[in-house]
Amino acid sequence: MKASVWGSLRSPIMIIKEFTKFILTNFVKICQKMKPSKVCNFCQKNKVDLVFVGPEQPLVEGLVDNLKSHKIKTFGPSKYCAQLEGSKAFMKKIADDNGVPTARYQIFESFDSAFKFAKSLGFPCVIKADGLAAGGCIVTG
Repeated sequence: MKASVWGSLRSPIMIIKEFTKFILTNFVKICQKMKPSKVCNFCQKNKVDLVFVGPEQPLVEGLVDNLKSHKIKTFGPSKYCAQLEGSKAFMKKIADDNGVPTARYQIFESFDSAFKFAKSLGFPCVIKADGLAAGGCIVTG
């Protein structure tokens, strides 16, 4: 993307910042309404130079991998790496496998089993659902 500054009472940096903000705001609005599979086509058609991917949902769905496979420069983690945010179980296993200190945990299929484990730890403690929670899905006691 190229931008020209022709003379203004404002500083060129401010104009570029405002121009960038306008482009990013409109691009984000377009992509939020678009299925991830259509984002690559949009980027190619509109000659988008660089894509910053976020929030977490498109990262976990593999949008970065898809964009890179179409040779579109992209900033964001791969689908595999996005699991660190997208899956609590995956993150805990990675931490354990690499000696990274983390709170005691177990993975359960039912709330009752999880609650029984939580009671054995003593309260307060946290029970988290696996998957994207967008800041929610936490039970504390």
